Amino acid sequence: KQWYQRRVRGKLCAAAGHVIALCDNGAVLIWDRAYHHIPQQLDVIALDIAILGSRYLLILVSESVLLWSLSDSVCVDEIELSKHRTYFQIVSDGDRALVISASSDIVPLKLTALH
Repeated sequence: KQWYQRRVRGKLCAAAGHVIALCDNGAVLIWDRAYHHIPQQLDVIALDIAILGSRYLLILVSESVLLWSLSDSVCVDEIELSKHRTYFQIVSDGDRALVISASSDIVPLKLTALH
């Protein structure tokens, strides 16, 4: 059984010539449309993903959010979150992003790497 044959948890995104999938085991797979048959698997266990702008992927992990550059295929920033909350969702309107905790707290992200 190959790792990219796992079920996708219903979260697919597309941006900057890439298709991104969040799998049921937390794996994040990225297909570059030029090399669509071989996905790149990121070394993370993600809780949620969201597209920021047209070039970045936000990846919610247990206590931080990773800012992944789709064009460069690198993590350009890690935003630490409060260790006193449990987060489960990340939402982006294209320019800004929020994380939502299990107790329904909404926390805006400070995306300093983009400024």
